[in-house]
Amino acid sequence: MRNIQTLTPLIGPATILVTEGAIQSNHTVQVAALARKLGLKALVLLSRGTGGGLAASQDPNTFVRTGNVQINRLLGAEVRILEKGHPLASDAFPVLEELRAEGEVPYWIPGGASLHPLGGLGYARAAFEVAEQEVEMGLGGTGRFDFIFVACGSGSTVGGLIAGFRMLEIMRESEDRRIRPQRNIIGVLNSPTKPRSYHEERVLLFAQRASALMGIDPHQSVSMDDVRLEDRFVGSGYGVLDGETKGAMERMARLEAVVLDPVYTAKVARGMLQWVEEDEIRQYARLHSLDEVNVLFIHTGGQAALGAYTDVN
Repeated sequence: MRNIQTLTPLIGPATILVTEGAIQSNHTVQVAALARKLGLKALVLLSRGTGGGLAASQDPNTFVRTGNVQINRLLGAEVRILEKGHPLASDAFPVLEELRAEGEVPYWIPGGASLHPLGGLGYARAAFEVAEQEVEMGLGGTGRFDFIFVACGSGSTVGGLIAGFRMLEIMRESEDRRIRPQRNIIGVLNSPTKPRSYHEERVLLFAQRASALMGIDPHQSVSMDDVRLEDRFVGSGYGVLDGETKGAMERMARLEAVVLDPVYTAKVARGMLQWVEEDEIRQYARLHSLDEVNVLFIHTGGQAALGAYTDVN
């Protein structure tokens, strides 16, 4: 869906937040919750044709009523379920015009927020929080998280982290004289729809855009060498829970009491576990003469979607 926010400037304060996504979109819940906190209305457009979760569901009727759909409504958002191929699924401009005609001032947030002009800045700030926690935890080895595993969907989460950590390094170069390897941010892809190269280019774009917004040279500070994406765990479709991903969910829940969501974090955990069990992290330890390697798993939420996946026991 095109980024239409910049086409029509706001006239006065916004009265309603408008966004879109797949039926079980986590992003739409965050927008609806933000609207509640700001005292605004929210309109959520959910498309039956986005992703494969609905098509693969054993109980489609439950899939479109429960989980994040239910949470959106609980938060007071107006939810419109769009059929596959509905014009609004690819262009929300008409619904914004409709709202303006009703006297509302709509503020459009694209799905995943990556195409929003400020997309990625939230996770750039999160990089600073992670750095603070590294100090508080007194990590051994390099004293920082060497590998950071996080979901990569629309791309701005990973891009924001890359930009945030790069800015930290620039700010602290004069303070920290130790030679330490950069943190490895591993974005685990969750959809097989597009090739990895497509996502790499998007992540780089978002990282450079966030860098520019933070006042550092986007081309000097961030390059494709900073973008590392893992595409072996995308499964058969976006939002489709395959057996291996379900196994990772069960393993994390039963061993660590960590509840994952079936769309994003379960695939991230599966990827992280595979990296730990393979030799790449051990090679990293040997290369840098480390007795220990620090690994961070960023949980991006989304557990509310579990209620829609009736095949999860």
